Amino acid sequence: MVNILLKHVCTSKIVMPRVVASIPGDITEVEKRAVVNAISSFGVRRVFLIENTKVAAMGAGADIMGPHGTMVANLGAGISSAAILSLGGLSVNKTIKTGGNDMDEDIVKYIRKKYSLVIGRPMAEKCKNTIGCLYESDEEKIFRVKGRDAISGLPRFVDVTSSEIMDVIMEPAIEIVTLIKDVLEEAPPELVGDVYSDGIILTGGLANIGGFEKLVAERTDIKVTVAEKPENCVINGCGNAINYIAEVERNAKMKNDINPLMAAY
Repeated sequence: MVNILLKHVCTSKIVMPRVVASIPGDITEVEKRAVVNAISSFGVRRVFLIENTKVAAMGAGADIMGPHGTMVANLGAGISSAAILSLGGLSVNKTIKTGGNDMDEDIVKYIRKKYSLVIGRPMAEKCKNTIGCLYESDEEKIFRVKGRDAISGLPRFVDVTSSEIMDVIMEPAIEIVTLIKDVLEEAPPELVGDVYSDGIILTGGLANIGGFEKLVAERTDIKVTVAEKPENCVINGCGNAINYIAEVERNAKMKNDINPLMAAY
């Protein structure tokens, strides 16, 4: 997959590209090397790694290079990460393997158990994105779920409501909220004060679920904002991080320089 993507953006093999890759902040050295090897197989010059919460904050337009504390929660499909950043680095960072895929699986199981209807994850994801919410709304939304009858094996559909889906996806959402609270509890007091003043930034595709910011704000007593186009924050942040590549190579021996890129291979 990496090779296919690189071929789309690197049409010439004359100049070997330099690549910035986003990774979870708490992966092991073996996992880092696996990422680097997967990218290097294309024939790149150098690979620079950066934490996903860091690039998510950069993609959301936050200033992470100053001494001011910034908190971001990146809610993805496979994992969710939360971190407090300062001086271009991570003060506190935590990751859990809970995300949008878990919500999709829960919807699939719920539809099969209650309606005896077998659906795939793409249909569950479409249902989640269309009517999924984590806060009660005055307007009840309805989504038509299409699949295969578990008994007869014939095509069938059912109409599900947003309140049903809210109950289904609430448990993974609470796990993510607990992750955010754990990061706040472990953060230095002076940085928590900055977060209390500025609020928490939500990024990642899961941040588009209706009411997610209200749920986090209610459980933490801190204002929460959803970044503009949160699903694109990580990739936009990687684009912004490219600007620091030259600085890394120019100042390789000056270890006191502040640079968001965590490693180069």
